[in-house]
Amino acid sequence: MDLPFGPPLVVVNDKAGRGSHHTARELVALFKQHDVTATLASTPSVESLRQVCAAAVREQRGFVIVVGGDGTVREALNGFYAVGQDVAANDLPVLGIVGAGTGSDFSRTYGLDRSCDTLIHHFLTDATTLVDVGVVAAHTSKGAPVSSHFLNVAQVGFGADVAAAANRLPRSFGSRRYRMAVPLALTRFRHRPMRVRLDGTELTEELLNVVIANGQFYGAGLPVAPQALPHDGVFDVQCWTVAPRELAAAHEQLKHGNHLARQDVRQWRSSSVTVNGPRPIPVEADGDSIGVTPATFTLKPHGIRIKI
Repeated sequence: MDLPFGPPLVVVNDKAGRGSHHTARELVALFKQHDVTATLASTPSVESLRQVCAAAVREQRGFVIVVGGDGTVREALNGFYAVGQDVAANDLPVLGIVGAGTGSDFSRTYGLDRSCDTLIHHFLTDATTLVDVGVVAAHTSKGAPVSSHFLNVAQVGFGADVAAAANRLPRSFGSRRYRMAVPLALTRFRHRPMRVRLDGTELTEELLNVVIANGQFYGAGLPVAPQALPHDGVFDVQCWTVAPRELAAAHEQLKHGNHLARQDVRQWRSSSVTVNGPRPIPVEADGDSIGVTPATFTLKPHGIRIKI
């Protein structure tokens, strides 16, 4: 059987998430049942995964399926764009995503957080959608510039502290890591003076967290940005000023996507976001620490085709 975008390359980082390699082998076997030959690229490191994805672009492969969480997908994107920052979506492989990591939240926006038995039927069709790709430019603690592409959600402040705490927990905790990390990060709970620049808006005040959302979910299913559309050319941006005594209530509302009704959670839509402060503030994207402020977030509108 010939697929519309050619034979799929299934890419997995062996160290990324619990069960990722098993899921990748299962997917390859399912393709075989449909008379499709899929190639499995099992990568031992993040750098190796990036190299495989960069090679896929140079070799003009039409279809790459990434097995793992949002962080693994982010590294695959960075591999794609390693061949050129201005490469167009049609020059990149169609990206399929099989969630097997601790988060796997971006695929939830499209209802694709499903098992291989279900996803295989999507992968055999020609249906795709164009989505925006986020780019964060930040700095290391020593001031050196660092950048990364991302698909889902980035944060500056307390959310980045939570992500860092989650990544210190054993991977065996799976999707529970983020929720378990919230109380661990409370030792760093504080409002920081920030200057946030958006399209047509600028604010300077003490903030707990800034959320820059392309997708709707983070933290293994929390609907942080229920109104976000990953193809509309803008981020959904939230500035949180939640007080310590209100955090538990705000987090409970977050579980149901009702937090946007709070006065201490404000939202804008903007194609770019710049966050700075008198002191460096931690920055994360798709669950991984990126660096510290000053940080700028921009979008590549319709930057990649996603298999749906």
